[in-house]
Amino acid sequence: MAVFLALTVMTWRRTGDPLVDWGRELYTAWRLAEGDLLYVDVASLFGPLSQYLNAAWFTVLGPGHVVLAVINLSLIAGTGWLIHDLVLRLADRGTARVAVLVFFTLFAFGHLTLLGNYNFITPYAHEATHGTILCLVMLWGVVRLSLSGSRRAAWIAGLACGATWLTKPEIALASTVALGTTGFFLSRHTVARPVLPLVVAGVLAPPAVAWMAFAAATSPGRAVGHVAFPFTAVAAVDPLAQEFYVASMGLDEPWVNVASMVAWTAGTALAVALIVAADRRLPESLTLSATRWIPAAVAVVGIALAPWLPVLQLARVLPLLTVGAAVSFFLTLVRRPARDAAGYARQVGLLALAVLALMFLAKLGLRPRLHHYGFYLALPATLLAVTLAVHSLPRWSATGGGTGILVRRIGVVCLALLMLGGWARSYARVQDRTHELATGRDRLLARSPAVDPRTATVERVLGRLETRPETERVAIVPEGAMLAYWLRRELAVPYPVLLPPEVRTYGDTALLASFRSGRPDVIVRIDRDWAEYIPDGVAGIVPGAPELSAWLDLEYCPARAVSQLSDTGDRHRVEVLVPRAGADCESPESSSAP
Repeated sequence: MAVFLALTVMTWRRTGDPLVDWGRELYTAWRLAEGDLLYVDVASLFGPLSQYLNAAWFTVLGPGHVVLAVINLSLIAGTGWLIHDLVLRLADRGTARVAVLVFFTLFAFGHLTLLGNYNFITPYAHEATHGTILCLVMLWGVVRLSLSGSRRAAWIAGLACGATWLTKPEIALASTVALGTTGFFLSRHTVARPVLPLVVAGVLAPPAVAWMAFAAATSPGRAVGHVAFPFTAVAAVDPLAQEFYVASMGLDEPWVNVASMVAWTAGTALAVALIVAADRRLPESLTLSATRWIPAAVAVVGIALAPWLPVLQLARVLPLLTVGAAVSFFLTLVRRPARDAAGYARQVGLLALAVLALMFLAKLGLRPRLHHYGFYLALPATLLAVTLAVHSLPRWSATGGGTGILVRRIGVVCLALLMLGGWARSYARVQDRTHELATGRDRLLARSPAVDPRTATVERVLGRLETRPETERVAIVPEGAMLAYWLRRELAVPYPVLLPPEVRTYGDTALLASFRSGRPDVIVRIDRDWAEYIPDGVAGIVPGAPELSAWLDLEYCPARAVSQLSDTGDRHRVEVLVPRAGADCESPESSSAP
């Protein structure tokens, strides 16, 4: 509780990015709370669960950045309890406490990148955090089910898995594979076998409820399309055709990344072998003192070398570690008779966690990490690693003649150093955020304009838009929905974000038709370097949409009154575009100025 409160104070209002991702979360929830329909009035690439849940909070409590932040803090606290109870059943109380601390420090409150969107407080997509939490609930239900055959646990496991189908496709696939794999072993368990049909019913229920809700608002046929849309969108996006996703998965330098994973795993395995050997071969007369001074020495050396130790690179170990653990748990279950209820339940839970971890890590490819998308994709594998390091490995050492105490304490020290490294990086990031943006319930602290010129960009664009009539229809491309949310201005088109993945999904022709129909009175264009999506650098007004960009060039021009916004002092270039039919266009001479 003390760590949770301290991290809450440290990060309060200091997460969330004013231009990227977080504004989409706020804008979408606000519009749905106002009565708009997802996929019709507001576009989204993900499932409907998270956005309608956030909209419900906005309906009850009113819109606000702080509203979602407080709700998410409550979810973090609940997830901490869930992780403690889950790991307690898979290991022991000490391991459970370490797992919760790791979750809080590195994942829930982590601020390991300049953008403040890769944590559980202000996530880049709530579908990522909600889906991950649902997977943990499913694991908890699986363990309870294997122990007692509880009908309630069967429903919980099934409903949690089914609900992930309304979040993100990769999470839905991961939860289903994990549940299906363990379902095979549960079917061998006389206690769990009778209630397995309830698990299946639970999986089917959330998508069915979502279909009925959309069918009531549209039609049965369109409702099927809405529920299935996130899965069809994955094929349209084609991640491996975009440089951003290729680099994110480490496929731009595959052999370099494979070599790095192998080297880190081999080095870790060697260190573990030495520690286990020391634990098993220490003279009995030295065992008590050694289990104190050796971990203490490791801690002192680690803290002294902390500025130079790449502790966060330990994530490179996770894929091969998880594969090895999954194979071990699978073989143990094949050989273990289901009559040993407690041991069988523990192994089923560990196998489910390992399979889930592998499926999550698949999206990180050859670049496993704790930052960026790793804030949720690396969580299951990290919880598994904690369980192995603090519980399983010491027990294994003890079976070979050691006490296991030295192994356990050094494991805890190494995890503490990992948390210290993550906390130090996050602390430096959040302390850099001192500049106030917006007011009241929407106030957040951003990086100073002297450090991050994007902050000045946001303030200047907001100031200009506030002076324009509220009746004007506004569009913001390709990203920056936070501006529309802060001004409480409904966008003229259904797209809060039009980055290349969205363009690929909806299609250039459909986007052009939408803009022609919506006919915005003002278009705010926030341009930047799009090389991560479009290597040739030819982006247009809307990157990846040449037809729409050509039409916007033909129909719109930079507004004379705001032409100076083009010079923002960083890689972002901002223009406010107005219809050429009006009288506000700047002259060609001024538009050619830098």
